[in-house]
Amino acid sequence: MKEKALNLGLAVYRVTKLYPGGEVLIGQTREIANQILSDLILGSVKPAGKKIEIILSYLKIAQSQDWVKRINFMILTNGYGGLLDEIRKRGIKKEGKEEQQVRVEELGPEQRMILGYAQKKEKFELKDLASLFPKKKSRTIRSYLKEMTKNKILIQRGRGRSSFYQINRAMNRAK
Repeated sequence: MKEKALNLGLAVYRVTKLYPGGEVLIGQTREIANQILSDLILGSVKPAGKKIEIILSYLKIAQSQDWVKRINFMILTNGYGGLLDEIRKRGIKKEGKEEQQVRVEELGPEQRMILGYAQKKEKFELKDLASLFPKKKSRTIRSYLKEMTKNKILIQRGRGRSSFYQINRAMNRAK
């Protein structure tokens, strides 16, 4: 899905390059294509689906203006439509599966401390946890975070040094 979104994003840039100079829809269409790709890379599938509906509307507007050949719009519309279908199918499959939920009692003491910290903060980074565990190496703390994200207790945003964590609010509601 990510690869498809990337290729569609590149196609959006090529097609919008043909729009009349200074047209506002150029920037808006490119921005929404970038957001779709970003959402899919971060695993935010549902917001990506909503944004695909927006880009399809933008493409309809541009098509009605006859700025470029009809085939360009057909390719983009079919591509984003197919991507939207994939997202919807994926959502149906997920609803059919029971997700494993880890109870707080099943967490180790360090993970319970991290959870308590996460509940107090909107978001936090690995380095923020150093004060909780002054004798632990960052690699050990990272393994706690990795397991908590795997169990969908926390959500990781970003990669490497720019990553941060948030409590998974959807998981809390499900309990």
